Amino acid sequence: MLKKTIALAAVCAASLFADEAPAKKYVNFGHPGWGAGKADILQFIAEKLEPFKDTAANYETSKAKLLALAEVNETQASTYPEIKAIVDKYLQEGETFVATGAAVQICYCLKKDVKAAYQALQGKDPYNYARCFYLNKDRSDIVFTPDQIYDWCIHYLTETNGGAVKEAVNQIVRVIPNVTKKENEVLADLKKLNRKFSPYLLDDKKKDTFEPIVAKIRTMIATY
Repeated sequence: MLKKTIALAAVCAASLFADEAPAKKYVNFGHPGWGAGKADILQFIAEKLEPFKDTAANYETSKAKLLALAEVNETQASTYPEIKAIVDKYLQEGETFVATGAAVQICYCLKKDVKAAYQALQGKDPYNYARCFYLNKDRSDIVFTPDQIYDWCIHYLTETNGGAVKEAVNQIVRVIPNVTKKENEVLADLKKLNRKFSPYLLDDKKKDTFEPIVAKIRTMIATY
């Protein structure tokens, strides 16, 4: 009797779990390219997204973003409000970070109304999206002065443990000739960077990565 009861319980449990839908997972669909035409984007959706329609947690959002991009490219929308309005037609997320971030990403990648896009991020940037604006020379010049880029990169390098050290140092190298700060202030900042990153040269696993970074910092100190 006990064996029958246990067997019945096992059958019921197996039936219960069999009826549960598997948890959806996020899928990296790739991208058709920011300048892709509508036909290419629709083909990409059909080939890359549709097979995961019922299993990908990010299917709906990814599809909506791509449809918005297709319309932006087709209509040649050029301002942030125009692009945000198109995104809202497909995402219907209002002023959340999801919708704002999608519109900003399109502006950023197509280099359209980047300054307004950056302003739209203020207060809606839990993933430090704005970092891209400071670290990409093709966009940062549209939005920031050399002093602003320098200050942000120094803060990023000295006060955080972010992973974009190389990019931030490269930005400092690029803008430092046009920075208006006092010489002693700039040298103090650079020496602080030297003290922070030079110890990595003693770590065999990090040495190759940080050698060129430290070399640039020391060159700036010597030539500023």
